[in-house]
Amino acid sequence: MAIYEKMMLIQNADVLTDKREEGKDIGEPLQVKNFYVNKITFGYTRIYDPQSDDSTGLLVPVWDFFGTYELSYDGENMISVNDVDKSFMTINAVDGTLIDRWLGY
Repeated sequence: MAIYEKMMLIQNADVLTDKREEGKDIGEPLQVKNFYVNKITFGYTRIYDPQSDDSTGLLVPVWDFFGTYELSYDGENMISVNDVDKSFMTINAVDGTLIDRWLGY
């Protein structure tokens, strides 16, 4: 849980940054993003080393965090998002590193 709490702040820090002056964000920046964890599961995922081979991998135990989140662009009106099949975060249960499910490592 300590790894989850620390890394959720780090992983989402740039979401609340106003990048309009740099020309990187043409829309309004988020003012609030609240996560609500509804389920934590222990399972397995395949990881691989992108520098060597993407056709083989290693099955490792992981913790996955699922739930809903709310977004607000004005600090008041919240938009609720419920993506039940997408893990907010996947943590390698062996060494505590984060695994990006989309990248595979």
